[in-house]
Amino acid sequence: MIHPLHAQPEHLAAYISALKSHDWSFEWSDDHRVWRAGKDSLEALRSAQKFIDPDGMVWNQFAPVEWQIRLPQGATA
Repeated sequence: MIHPLHAQPEHLAAYISALKSHDWSFEWSDDHRVWRAGKDSLEALRSAQKFIDPDGMVWNQFAPVEWQIRLPQGATA
């Protein structure tokens, strides 16, 4: 796995930008198109997170509490 500090800068920058712009409240939308776009975005973010941010430390800086990833014991975001 690639640690965020070792990810290519453009990939990390794109990942952070996507985290910042993601609609974290998509699940509560009554509009199916908004819900689908949010679900697709979340799936893409989770795929990227596995390679760019495997411990979830960057993810947790931008995700609301209910979407945060449990960090390994001793790690801090």
